[in-house]
Amino acid sequence: MKLLELNLKNFGRFRNRKIELADGLNIISGENESGKSTLHTFIRSMLFGLRRQRGRASRSDAYSRYEPWEESAFYAGAVRFESGGKTFRLSRNFHKGQTSEELVCETDGECLFVENGDLDMLLGGVSAGIYDNTVSVGQLKSVTDDGLAAELKNYMANYQGSVDGALDLQAAEDRLKAKRKELEGRLQARRDAKETEKKELYGRLEYVRQECRTLEANLQTAEAQLKEEIFHREIPRQDVKKVLKESMEKSGRRWVRVIGISAAAAILVLLGVMRFLRVPSLLIRAGLAVSILVLLGLVVFELTRRKKTVLLEEPDEMSRTIQKLQWNVEYLQQEIQGKRTAAENLEQEYREYCLSCAEKDPLETDLEGVRLALETIGKLSADMEKRVGAALKRRMSEILARITDGKYLSVSLDQELNMGLHTKDYYVPLNQVSRGTMEQVYFALRMAATELLCAEEPLPVLLDEVFAMYDDRRLAGVLEWLAGQNRQVLIFTCQDREEKILQRRQIPYRKVTLP
Repeated sequence: MKLLELNLKNFGRFRNRKIELADGLNIISGENESGKSTLHTFIRSMLFGLRRQRGRASRSDAYSRYEPWEESAFYAGAVRFESGGKTFRLSRNFHKGQTSEELVCETDGECLFVENGDLDMLLGGVSAGIYDNTVSVGQLKSVTDDGLAAELKNYMANYQGSVDGALDLQAAEDRLKAKRKELEGRLQARRDAKETEKKELYGRLEYVRQECRTLEANLQTAEAQLKEEIFHREIPRQDVKKVLKESMEKSGRRWVRVIGISAAAAILVLLGVMRFLRVPSLLIRAGLAVSILVLLGLVVFELTRRKKTVLLEEPDEMSRTIQKLQWNVEYLQQEIQGKRTAAENLEQEYREYCLSCAEKDPLETDLEGVRLALETIGKLSADMEKRVGAALKRRMSEILARITDGKYLSVSLDQELNMGLHTKDYYVPLNQVSRGTMEQVYFALRMAATELLCAEEPLPVLLDEVFAMYDDRRLAGVLEWLAGQNRQVLIFTCQDREEKILQRRQIPYRKVTLP
């Protein structure tokens, strides 16, 4: 990618300012506060947008810092650049109330869409974080932040090192992690459901067992009551049954006796009336005497019978009580038998369910497969990190050796980008070197990371007052190295050191002077 023209329509202190850039080295020269950092920020804003933050952060964010001094509602710019052999024009309006962007291919007139990712594709998928930690170096910002370490780790995990260049381990790992999470959730849900069902089944079993125990206790009480009812009286059980039977047989004769007594009483009354009327007849007198005797006999018989009913009535009441108790005992026995059968069935069902719960869930097999795949990818990723990390350290060491005239031959670099330097004879931790050397080390790290992270589309390198701590010898080495990288470079400076060195070394460049 090459920047061809910058059109600052209204951005910061610039208004309707066009700046043309060339391939290779470009010197953006100007005194302090001439707008070099504004121009640097403008390029980033055109490529990645400029959004106003919220709350207190909005008071000092880039949006507010570079808001136009005049006509702030017209906060816009455009840039022409070359990518993939075609020329494009990107226009943006940054005003918070009416933001817009327009991307046009000037070569064939095609209208592209930033929101659909067309600009990201032209930038080679480089994010703003990668841009800030590689090709774009602001004032006093040679040291990278934690974002570069994260981006490098992500790149190492995503390293496309297969034969066809299509292997994306990070994407595969992300998908497998999502699948693992899904399977773990489903498996846990199944286990919870089984455990709930198991508890419910056991609860039903215990409930039936408790009912059975309650019925058995009630049966013992009923049997005890029955025995007490039978044996608390001094009447043998067979005599009670005999009396009950005789009572039933004799109950049918009661009406005969009642009718006989009633007839004798009627005859006696009739004879008494005839006697009262003085009917003279021996037959009547004899009948009267016989009727009186018969009536007396029947009365005596009935009194005797009623005396015996005391014995009959007591066993009859006792038989009803005993019969109710016997029915209760038989009912409880039947209920207990039914509950025992239900308990046995539930016990069998509970044992079978416990055995089924102990069986391996098919989801566990799937989960083991996903975990094995993740473990394999982890090993591959670790291997790729070693290879990519080794390549990064090797390239960084080459750049550092070149720009330090071979004083530092190699670099130690861990996963957190903690570094140390190796000379021919000794090792030096980074925190023990000079500020100028430290700047060079981070410059080498940025350039090595640029080759890894921005390989798909070579982006312009922007260096804003980066070489202030370099001596002339090392500055010359850096400029010569940059000139040989076949990459557009924009050097923002307030001095003429870079220009003089380029002229002495006869390195071509284009100069842009900011008034």
